[in-house]
Amino acid sequence: MKMEAVQKIADAVLYEGHLLYPYRASALKNRKRWNFGVLVPESCQSCHESDPCWTQTECLVQGNEFTTIEVKVRFLHLVRRRVAQLLEPMNAVPLGPPFQFVDSLLAGDQTVQSFDETMERELDVPVGTLNDLLSQRRNLVFSFPPACEWHSLKGAEGTAVGLVIREQDAITATLEMTALRLSGELFKVTLSVRNRTPVQAPLGKSHEDLLPVSLIATHAIFAVEQGAFLSLIDPPESASAHAKDCHNVGAWPVLAGKEGDPSMLLSAPIILYDYPEIAPESPGDFFDGTEIDEILALRVQTLTDGEKQEMRLTDKQTQSVLERADRLPAEHLWKLHGVLKGLRPTEKAS
Repeated sequence: MKMEAVQKIADAVLYEGHLLYPYRASALKNRKRWNFGVLVPESCQSCHESDPCWTQTECLVQGNEFTTIEVKVRFLHLVRRRVAQLLEPMNAVPLGPPFQFVDSLLAGDQTVQSFDETMERELDVPVGTLNDLLSQRRNLVFSFPPACEWHSLKGAEGTAVGLVIREQDAITATLEMTALRLSGELFKVTLSVRNRTPVQAPLGKSHEDLLPVSLIATHAIFAVEQGAFLSLIDPPESASAHAKDCHNVGAWPVLAGKEGDPSMLLSAPIILYDYPEIAPESPGDFFDGTEIDEILALRVQTLTDGEKQEMRLTDKQTQSVLERADRLPAEHLWKLHGVLKGLRPTEKAS
């Protein structure tokens, strides 16, 4: 799949709200993260009804039995990064050193902070032709195993004073894809993704409690060859009734990529227009798709040294925001201040 055409906007969807200004873990808004495209385990949906366990995309494709279709499903998988302080020397206990989890720990000249990170997950769906989908639906089970890794933190004297532990819960999900011929060359393609992760131990009922076993910022990218997707926002008159019948749950499909090319579709958990794009003036990600880069860059520049240090401790993405804002040349700020997209003649008042 040629992802380059939609990579930037798809990444913006993936990391929308990853961390918001003031980009510090201590800020209240950053203690309740990821509010779009979260799919909780099916058995836990009754615990948190505002987060569904499944998402469905229905789109229209103009083509024939030999039209090929590809799909890529993407989401974030949460990684718990926890900092622990050692209570005894590293080798004091045969089964491992006793420790206690802390919010942050000073190790030498570096402060290390507990925080939730994420890992990008992608699933390429082997679909084939529309004829293949017409004859047999695609059912796919995918899973990611649990993971745990750690490394020691050394103090000023070179002895271990703590641990950084990264843990990731297992996730299992199912994907189902079907096609239905609506007329001679018009097809409806349906994709559904459901979180089937088995939950062994009882979990809390809050949104945050369920994030380690959830699919986060779930979205999908579709591509066709020898065919074309039809806009659900502005469909041709001959397909308008079929467009209204498309039932999308927790997702909204729009034409994506190069404007005028209907071969790609982005199904996102936020509502976008056809052919969304990142403003070319934007210097980089701010995890906020509202095009207020100038305000955010200036705000970051005016943070105190202590606030900037907390940003550095958060994660790599936040570090990049700080470094980019601090090094942003004045001429780039002027570009962010405003841009004239085009002129049109005005009508004379009668």
